[in-house]
Amino acid sequence: MFADDYTPELVCLLESCPELDGESAVLNERETAMYDKIQTDTNPTPPQVRAAYPLREASQMLGGISLATIYRLAAKGKINITKIGGRSFLSAAEIARLAA
Repeated sequence: MFADDYTPELVCLLESCPELDGESAVLNERETAMYDKIQTDTNPTPPQVRAAYPLREASQMLGGISLATIYRLAAKGKINITKIGGRSFLSAAEIARLAA
């Protein structure tokens, strides 16, 4: 590994370990795990986009409104809940409309 290959996070990690000399540094398991965690934290996987979401997930996407509020809005005809089997879903379009 050459100095040009170091990411800013790795440089910071290497600088915090005085026993390592920048050019010939070999990361041990602990340091590698720390570097992997930094990479994971800074590059999260994008959220999954779906056509419909379970009501509990939809309620969180709408700012944490309660399930009772979702059912109340559905009873008043302000939103459409889709039933699949015994489960209830709110479409992504309904969530976008409510969030707007």
